[in-house]
Formats: sequence, C-alpha cells, structure tokens
Amino acid sequence: MENKTTKAVFVNGGPRKKKEHCTNCEKQLKENFGHSETLYACNAYQFTDYSRYAMTVFKEEDKRQYRDAHWQTDLQNAYELGKRLVEKAKGE
Repeated sequence: MENKTTKAVFVNGGPRKKKEHCTNCEKQLKENFGHSETLYACNAYQFTDYSRYAMTVFKEEDKRQYRDAHWQTDLQNAYELGKRLVEKAKGE
C-alpha cells in the first residue's frame, strides 16, 4: 500500500486539554496512511445564537473570550497546515 500524507483537523467544543482524546484517531491515521499531522481547534462555538438554546454546560461569554484570544493563532496554524499539505502533495 502506498503511503499518503494525511491531515486531520479536530474541531470540538471542549478545552484544549481534551485533545488527548483524539490520539487514537491520530494513531489510526498514521498506521493506515503513514505520515499524519493534526491541527486542534478547540473550545469552538456550537451555536451562532446561544440565546436560542438551553445550554448549561458552556457559557457563551467564556467561548467568546476564548475565541477572541485564540482565533488569529488558530487561523494562522490552519493556513500553515494547508501550505504544508500542498507542498507535501506536490512532492508525492
């Protein structure tokens, strides 16, 4: 089987410390396809309008503060991963 580069983007509503739960997916990708990279985009918004939902687990204000603090970094990391994906694909 030919090894291909794989990329995974995990987006979840939980905090960054929850990313350990994704390690099984990463291991399977590496075992099946060879090289693999992962980008974590954590603590994501689940709703565009939290007032329409009875949500007691997450607070919109906490999510907004997290997004405001990390959005530019997450965006830059996604951009860089995309560049690496294209460069890797060109070399295969």
